[in-house]
Amino acid sequence: MNAITHILVPTDFSEASDRATTMAVELARTFAAQITLVHAWSIPNTAYAERLIWPIDGLESAARNALEEARVSLVKRHAATDAVLRVGPEWREILEVIKERGIDLVVMGTHGRRGLPRFFLGSVAERVVRLSPVPVLTTGPLPAPEKNAEPL
Repeated sequence: MNAITHILVPTDFSEASDRATTMAVELARTFAAQITLVHAWSIPNTAYAERLIWPIDGLESAARNALEEARVSLVKRHAATDAVLRVGPEWREILEVIKERGIDLVVMGTHGRRGLPRFFLGSVAERVVRLSPVPVLTTGPLPAPEKNAEPL
């Protein structure tokens, strides 16, 4: 296995992405690796989307601002960090950044959707895991506490 020198962390600014980012920071410190955050966004591809007017400039501006905020926060924990904003299907853009940036490892969160939500929304993580040319480490959502569990 090659040395890990560059870690990609896809983010949708969710709790799952935050958990993946924390994991990536620990790995980056261990291997003295660079971290690249990537956020990809796209307009939903549905029959109804064609009839709607999408505020593209506003969507891109919001994505850029959120990504910059995430990057600035992450730089405080790991200085060797940059960020990339992409427009297009999330899974495809993540795979492109892997190739373009010479990524060695992807660390990404999953939402743990099942059933109909997964059917309709798909799984970006699943596609990246299946198609990535480099290892992908995924972390799921925190387990819900049991209702009748005694505190430890």
